[in-house]
Amino acid sequence: MVHLVPLLHFEKTKSPLAIMTENQFLNICATCKSILKAKDSTIQRVAIPWMHPIREHPIALERYVELVIKPNRIQVAKKWLRDFIIFSGIWIRQLHRAITRGNDYWKSNDALPDKVDCLFISHVVNQSHLKKKDDFYFSSIPDELVKRNYQVLIGYINNLGAFNKSIKNNIAKSFFPKLYFTDSLSLKQELSIRKSLKKESKLLKRNALKEINSLSRQILFKAAHEILSGEAQSTMRIFDQVKKLVETVLPKSIIVPYEGHAYERICFAAARAVKPDIICISYQHTGVFRLSNAIRQTLATQYNPDIILTPGIETKNDLNNNPEFAGIRIEVLGSVRSVIDSSKTIIHKQRPQLACLVMPEGILSECMQLFKFSIECAYLRPDINFIWRLHPSVSFDEITSQSKVFQNIPPNIIFSTATIESDIECSTWVLYRGTTAILKAISAGLRPFYLQNSGELTIDPLYKLDKWRINVSKPEELDSWLQHDIATAFKDFPQNLLIAQELCLQRFSKLDINVLETILKERTSN
Repeated sequence: MVHLVPLLHFEKTKSPLAIMTENQFLNICATCKSILKAKDSTIQRVAIPWMHPIREHPIALERYVELVIKPNRIQVAKKWLRDFIIFSGIWIRQLHRAITRGNDYWKSNDALPDKVDCLFISHVVNQSHLKKKDDFYFSSIPDELVKRNYQVLIGYINNLGAFNKSIKNNIAKSFFPKLYFTDSLSLKQELSIRKSLKKESKLLKRNALKEINSLSRQILFKAAHEILSGEAQSTMRIFDQVKKLVETVLPKSIIVPYEGHAYERICFAAARAVKPDIICISYQHTGVFRLSNAIRQTLATQYNPDIILTPGIETKNDLNNNPEFAGIRIEVLGSVRSVIDSSKTIIHKQRPQLACLVMPEGILSECMQLFKFSIECAYLRPDINFIWRLHPSVSFDEITSQSKVFQNIPPNIIFSTATIESDIECSTWVLYRGTTAILKAISAGLRPFYLQNSGELTIDPLYKLDKWRINVSKPEELDSWLQHDIATAFKDFPQNLLIAQELCLQRFSKLDINVLETILKERTSN
């Protein structure tokens, strides 16, 4: 049967992944690292988020594309003028906050204890996080420690703005205190941070003028520019806040997410500045990607963790194989993302309605790309439902407001409000790009289809899965594979399911809180 597909005029933009080669990305990473580890490096330099390339994701690479595309002088001048206006606006807004919002380091509904065993540093990025009992990064780990009589405190980097009633009244009750760092310190402190950043900016410019290597010179100039963007100001504010918090509650340990961001390094430096014997622990909760960069490098000792906890053996082995981590203890803590449940493995022949689950990351541009592609696929295959599942940080209202394409979609596109488990149970295939939630889907028996853009570096979390996973770049390719699986009665699913499940076990093992408790007992008894 021939299906008529409407001509959808999607805006075509060239991905940063298609512009930048792998070697260029690796050279940028190496050069940033050498500048961060230089003899004249300062904490202000380490506080520049731009100096820590995370990995090869298009959102991350957008910030480095100008290092390889060689824009002309007019383009450069326009961008720097635009940035000057934006950076100035950000600084004026920060001054207003400092004047109007008082001098608090943090806000909290709870009384803080005098002493703490474990201080967790986490993030709150949207209102939904406030209402959940489990932490977005650490899940049930703080609760499990409380059950074992540890005194726990979580300090949240608050991305929701001022600590107002809408935040205060929506915080879920818990068995341990929580606090939320403010988005401004006193005017005197904000000016002091700004002064230190401007001093480092001048040093970076002087170094750039003396630099012979073209890429190093570009990065030094760019770092001197980025340090005044407002991001480094925020990171240095976190330094002051964590330092004050450690002075206040005297924690035995500090546990921070390990994704490669500048603030993670700065938290350890702040804690050690007050309490040199504090145990600095990083929890790597997502697993490593093919070109993960910042988590695979060490800096000066004050910025490095004493211990890295990983979600599975794959990440532990990856980091252990790096000579830089020779002096850092690495243990598998596991994860609540551990996904193997043989009782829920899908039996595809019993499915009354076939469906393909569409799983983007919590990034609007990634949602747009996958959903637009799946609309074309839905027109090709009206007999198959395409279930759109969103990350909690994105809403369907945001998606539908972005393009007229979403105002008239085929009836076999389903907007999901169900749990991820429910969506997986009623699906046979899954279309994805960079989300690690793909592991939960394939462990239940869904065949994965990775949407590959022409010429780009892959951001596929399943890059080690040689079999069963299929790369597609055109709707017709996906249509062909769907038809193949139906025609063959899914005969190759069972044998490949075992391979997929083994990969999942390597990435995310079952959470074992005993691992963390053993570390805490060992280190505090010494």
